[in-house]
Amino acid sequence: MDLNNVFTPEFEERLKRLMGERQVPGCSIALVRRNSTANTWEELIKIYGTARDDQPVSSKTRFPIASNTKLFTVLALSKLLEENDFTFDTKIKDIVPEFKLVDKVAEARLSVADVCAHVSGVPGYNLGYKKGQTKFDIFKLFEHLAPSTEFRGGKSHQYSNMGYDLLGYIVEHLSKDTYRDYIWKNILEPLGMKTAGFSPDENTAKGYRCDIEEYFAQGSLSEVDMDVLGDESWDSSGGLIASAEDMVQWMKAFPTLPGYTSAAKPRSFDPSWGERWNYPYSSAVPTYGAGLYQMTYNGTSIQEHWGSLCGYRALTLWIEDVQLGLRVMTNGAAGEDVVNLIKMVVLEEYTEGKEVGLDEWVRRIELERAAKTARDCSDYRAISSTYPESPISGTFVCPGFPVLRLDETNFMNVRPNCVTLPFRPQLYGNLRPILCNMGNGRYEACFELTMAVDGRKSFGLPFHLQVEEGGKDRFEIFGLSGVGYGVDGDQCPAIFVRV
Repeated sequence: MDLNNVFTPEFEERLKRLMGERQVPGCSIALVRRNSTANTWEELIKIYGTARDDQPVSSKTRFPIASNTKLFTVLALSKLLEENDFTFDTKIKDIVPEFKLVDKVAEARLSVADVCAHVSGVPGYNLGYKKGQTKFDIFKLFEHLAPSTEFRGGKSHQYSNMGYDLLGYIVEHLSKDTYRDYIWKNILEPLGMKTAGFSPDENTAKGYRCDIEEYFAQGSLSEVDMDVLGDESWDSSGGLIASAEDMVQWMKAFPTLPGYTSAAKPRSFDPSWGERWNYPYSSAVPTYGAGLYQMTYNGTSIQEHWGSLCGYRALTLWIEDVQLGLRVMTNGAAGEDVVNLIKMVVLEEYTEGKEVGLDEWVRRIELERAAKTARDCSDYRAISSTYPESPISGTFVCPGFPVLRLDETNFMNVRPNCVTLPFRPQLYGNLRPILCNMGNGRYEACFELTMAVDGRKSFGLPFHLQVEEGGKDRFEIFGLSGVGYGVDGDQCPAIFVRV
């Protein structure tokens, strides 16, 4: 079966139309399939749209692959663990004795595999990133991050970028090298991934988001701040930038590399995965190994991982039964639907089962978008309140969050309508909390983001804040920790104290 069979004129016309509807400027697709009889590979690269400043996407255009970087981290660790007589089941504390957690049981027992599978009990804490952090800073921050569920709990899959940046520190600790240099010397260069790396350049596609609402693709396109790319603190969780030519080499190699078996082995489960990122096609509850999710489609096992940064969406997919790999990269914040259409058409072509068809996939994806919109943005509406008689004031801190500085200007009678802010918005501009008094010490709140690149202001990340009666030196915040499936966020608030 020719790989070009997927890209019919009808499909390409509908794909381009969807890119226009979702305001996705460019898309790069790499598809590979191994002929096991001849031990050769078929390779196909398809490119669409523009990368930057009306420059067309090419096979050499570099895109951030975001969380697809995690698999690189896992395979680097596999090599280093073996060289140092460790395994994925080795406890972190046996590798780095200085490692500390709030939960002392987890501190003593947490293994490399646990962190890989997101079952440390510590939630996401994506607001805890700061420009200029090092991986050692992330390593030390874990000492202070409150867990939101039990270690290895039955419902404890809590997706953690910081966990993978902790793993990046372990790569540096064991290799005595920087993470970037180790990945280059041991993975990128040997595989011939000549343009892959961690810093943007003139061949890197610009990222775009819609200036009114990025999730709905409403408003005009605006460029994201490219300076955010290349920050070393999150290299190992989502920092790699690569071209379609690079990713062809990667997809042909990674299923054969030492460590892939561990990456593909289910260690945790996440029933909410389909609701968050893709059309929920899996006939089994999605599981997670180490940098890869495990799914099924038409009874066929799939290894998959998404990547998401402000202005970019990416996907890696591997079908073991037919030895086929797919990589999709886009430079639009609303590119999720574009990626899903490509993915589902490829899956239908290379798995057995009842044909769904292009039109039906488009219809289903549109329905799923509407359902996600209703669910994820249900608390975005404006909320009226009264101005508090005695507003909280001062500087308050909580590990894993930005410092909150409050005075009378932070309090409003109406919490504004909210929109979707960039992922890790604190890296793109200034965050200012907005609080609305609801009585009895409760405040409905959100953040005002002033973008550094153009000064544009928007409101988002709704949360609520609770002050104990008579309390002025401490308050609790609910809704910002990034807890996982099955975890009641009301039972694990972030506690801020005055400094």
